[in-house]
Amino acid sequence: MGEAFGGPPNVFVKRYRYERLEQRIKQAFRGTLFGRSRARREYEFLVEMRNRRIPTVRPIAFGEDYGYAFLQASFLITEGADGFRSMDVFALNAVGPKALKRSQRRELARGLAVTIRKMHDAGVRHGGLFWRNILLSTGSDGGYDFLLIDPDTHGRMSASRVPDAAVVSDLSELVASGIALGRRAGLSAFMKSYFQVSRLTVDQRNLTLRIIERAHTLAPSERRRMAVTEVIEWLRQHAGNARRGDRSARVFGSVDEFFEQMCSDPTVSADASPSSRVIRFSFSGADGAFDRTIVVDGERATMSLARQAEHDLEIRTDPETWLALISGHADAYPRLRAGRFRMEGDPAALCVLMEYLDRSELTRLST
Repeated sequence: MGEAFGGPPNVFVKRYRYERLEQRIKQAFRGTLFGRSRARREYEFLVEMRNRRIPTVRPIAFGEDYGYAFLQASFLITEGADGFRSMDVFALNAVGPKALKRSQRRELARGLAVTIRKMHDAGVRHGGLFWRNILLSTGSDGGYDFLLIDPDTHGRMSASRVPDAAVVSDLSELVASGIALGRRAGLSAFMKSYFQVSRLTVDQRNLTLRIIERAHTLAPSERRRMAVTEVIEWLRQHAGNARRGDRSARVFGSVDEFFEQMCSDPTVSADASPSSRVIRFSFSGADGAFDRTIVVDGERATMSLARQAEHDLEIRTDPETWLALISGHADAYPRLRAGRFRMEGDPAALCVLMEYLDRSELTRLST
């Protein structure tokens, strides 16, 4: 991703920018009166993780942007992870003919368990051990290598192994991601590899039950995050197909332009048929909040002026983030990471819409 910032392709740049007023007030004093900036904390945390031989990306530098002595934004630069991809994306693609064999699943679980055990033995609690924060690659020998990224920098490192409470916290996040994707089996084998035993003791089984119980409370929010990941991955693959097919990209100048070009007749209210899919877009911005309801019905998509009682999918964001997403702008992913895009419902509804756009030749995803 470094190319987007004018640098080499093996460099990754994260920018922490604070849009909301309460965020600005809270973060403005970071790096001045009330502790370090987020980028600096993460930089130092990653350095210490590597010092303790925990596999993670190599931090290169951090930066802080000040205005009138107050922090406006902070930046973290790390090495890229060529050949690695996040576990959630890996799992979304490992279906059908690409599904892993039992031996491969066993090897993946064993390698991951050993990696996490090494981190905990080194006295580090991750604090965000969801699948999206675990990168993996397949080695030439068929084994797997892992990188643990985006740790919770508010946590403290200790000189000895982390306590059981930290183990439950980390592993419940890991299991919650599995539940969100429907992967529930294999936990027993994972825990045996983690504890390096052939059979779990009573205490270890009780710890596993605590992990499962907490994971179920995290699963609903993780399932919503996974829905977004699934759609973004679909869009990424679709854009790749467009690039390979040498198809032109359509970049929109405004959100209204997108809806005007998309709808066959935006002035006519659409009546939803039983087979239609309804998507509600709720935007908030400088001009206030406004909604757009799109009905995708067979070969047409129309804007509904009447508020629909039921929506297959609801997307809540600001206009700039949505525009960045549909135009393939380099700023889209950082905006998503900043939590400026919320989606609830059936993500396949958005896929139906994008497929309609592609058929009607009104737009092409930007590469």
